[in-house]
Parts: sequence; structure tokens; C-alpha cells
Amino acid sequence: MSDMKRLFQLTMSLAMTIVLSCGTAYADNDDDIYLEAKASVSKTTVYNGEVFEYAITLYTDNPNIGNVRYLDRPRTENVRKVADLPAYNNVRRTNREGIYAVDIASSAYVAETKGSCSLYGGVIEVTFLVPTTVYDPFWGYMQRNRSVTRNVRLKDVKVKAKSLPKSDTGFSGAIGEFSIDIDAHSIEMDRGDQIVVSYVITGSGLLSDDTAMPDFKSLFASPLRLMSVTPSFSSYSMNGEFTSRAVYECQFSATEYGEYVIPPLKFTYFDPAAGRYKTISSEECTVSVSAPKRKSSSHGQYVYEPIQSNQTIQS
Repeated sequence: MSDMKRLFQLTMSLAMTIVLSCGTAYADNDDDIYLEAKASVSKTTVYNGEVFEYAITLYTDNPNIGNVRYLDRPRTENVRKVADLPAYNNVRRTNREGIYAVDIASSAYVAETKGSCSLYGGVIEVTFLVPTTVYDPFWGYMQRNRSVTRNVRLKDVKVKAKSLPKSDTGFSGAIGEFSIDIDAHSIEMDRGDQIVVSYVITGSGLLSDDTAMPDFKSLFASPLRLMSVTPSFSSYSMNGEFTSRAVYECQFSATEYGEYVIPPLKFTYFDPAAGRYKTISSEECTVSVSAPKRKSSSHGQYVYEPIQSNQTIQS
């Protein structure tokens, strides 16, 4: 009986040794991780209302980052975020041996007033994945990743905003570089139809509800009748750069048949690179209006029914 007891104790001791040995790990000194955080802006001097980029980059010898968390709530002064730009974990080598640059955040901001604008830093918590050698009694030495957390402080960044020069007549309030297009260069319609033509303005500056609406009424002269204008705005990243888009859907009809032209739409903006105001124009649009059709009661065919010149048109 005593032999059985000793055998049982030996078996349990061996089992505990195996379990404990599975948790044995061998790793390098975690304090050797190099970490530095820097914030940068695309421009240190901007015009009031101009969009600029704010980016946060980590410099480290271990680019294997599992998570980034801001311990301080981001604070700004006299600027407003208008879009987030994709930049998370964009890793590249630097000219310093063994040091990598990891882009963890990139956003587009716009200066809201003349004077000093601030983007305050704070503490960032970075979780690294560190290779660790683990011994397994069955499989031998294996390598696994374990989490190591480090904190780093980000410094404040300041931007100076200056006033725009005296504006030209018809300035839309948009600041950047823009293009304008129309979705149709020719339209065929019947008298009384309601047609939508869209103007699309795209550029590097912010387009929003605050952007002055172009003068569409002057484009749709009688017998063309502008019924409504529906604007929509969007901001997004194109090739990592801020892009804004405004679409104006113009619904109109025609009260007489004939051939007409919708003249080019003009849009005036301020180009910060050139330091002056610019006006761009869309292409014109030709409109061909046919007489309305009615179904003949005798032959079941559609025939034209032109309006007589002395008739009154109901709008």
C-alpha cells in the first residue's frame, strides 16, 4: 500500500512539474523599447477657413503595435475637425538605424478664426506585441507574442491663421483648389417635364452648408423654369488627402418648346497657394424641348400638339 502511495505522489509531482514548466518564459528586457511621439501639421500658417492636416507619428524600434489609446481627451482651440484621414499603422523606415515611424492618426482641421490656433497633446498609451520564448515540455521552445504597455506624452502644436484679402464679388467662401462639372451637356425633354441636372464641385477645401450657393436662378431664364435646388455635401480622403464635394441638383421644367442653352455656372473661391481669388466655370448645357404628346382617340397614335402663340401657359 505504501508503494502505491509513493507512486501516486511521484505521478502528481511529475504532473505539476510539467504544468509549471509550460508557463516558463524567457524574454528580452522590456525596458529596451524605444518610444517617442510627435505631432505635425501640413502648414504652420493658414488662412482663416483653410483646411490643414494634423498627424500623429510614433517613433519606435518595435513597429509591432497592438493597440493605441489616448488617456487624455483631445482638446483644440480655434480649430474644428472636419474629417479623419486613414493613416493607422502606416509603418516606414527612418534614416535612424533600427527606428521606425508609425503613423497612428491623421485628421483634417479648419481654422475658425484669425490668430493663434492650438491642438493640445496629452498622454498616449501604446501596447506593443513583444516576442517571447516559451518552453513546452512536449514541443520544446516556442515563440509567442505578449503585450507590453508604454505611455508617451505628445506635445502641443500651434497654427497661425491670417485673414483673407479683400474678397471679389461672388466669393463663395471656399478656400482651396476646386473644379466644377455638370452631369449632362445636352438634354432632350417634353414641354412640362421636370428634369434634374446636377452640378458637382470638388476640391481640397471645405464645402458645406456655410458655402454660398451659386446663382442658379440666372441660369434658368424663361421659358426654362427653375423649380428647386437640392444641395448635398460630403468630405472624404482621396489618396490620403482631404477632399470635399458639393452636389447641387437643379430641378427645372420648360414652358415652351424649342432649343435653349443653360449657360455655364460660375464658382469663385480663394486659392491659398496662389494667394488670390479664382473663378471657374462649368460647361454649358443645351436643352431641346419638344411639344407635348397626346394619344389620338381615333388611331391610338401619339401626335404632337404644339401650343399656339396666343395661348396662356399655366406654370
